[in-house]
Amino acid sequence: MMGRIYFNAKSTVETELQLNIFKLNQRNLLRNGYQGALRWTRSISKTESNVGFVVEMGDTPNIQLLYTTTKSNGETIDSDYLIWLTTSSCNFGGKRFWFCCLYCGRRAGTLYLTGRYDKFICRGCSNLSYQSRNESRSYRNNALFFLVDHHGKIQRQYKKMKRWQYAGCPTKKAMKLYRMESIFLDVHARWKKAKAANQRIL
Repeated sequence: MMGRIYFNAKSTVETELQLNIFKLNQRNLLRNGYQGALRWTRSISKTESNVGFVVEMGDTPNIQLLYTTTKSNGETIDSDYLIWLTTSSCNFGGKRFWFCCLYCGRRAGTLYLTGRYDKFICRGCSNLSYQSRNESRSYRNNALFFLVDHHGKIQRQYKKMKRWQYAGCPTKKAMKLYRMESIFLDVHARWKKAKAANQRIL
């Protein structure tokens, strides 16, 4: 029961194709006229995805993306569009590049291509969450039910206890109770951590 993710939870950034401008810059790919391709391999299906791109770093810097997506019904869509770039100043000089989301216009360091849309857009427009956030929510709620139920079992076990030791050693029922209490304390600590993490995110 612990650590499940609700079926109605949002899709997560970890499961979608990501275009990260910081990685492009680290690899020195943000050069005027540069042409290349990015490749992804999905961890589960092992299928590959390829996106071609052309960099323009003139007066209006942008990246042209070229790729083909396939819908669930087999229909293919050829995409060819520009993503505009913007910059911000760094604390120690220089500048940092950002994508401008096609849908909302806000700057973003990472864009995502999901099954719902055929273009790379920001996390907010993609309606994506983080896996850790989904897990913390589900863990927090599932663990709460577990704690209430387990606490009742521990109380009932206490009432059944007649002998805690035999020949200087804990009895089997005492050992069982110790294990139950240990599990309860461990789950309770994790539940508090998940709850606190979710509050920080929210």
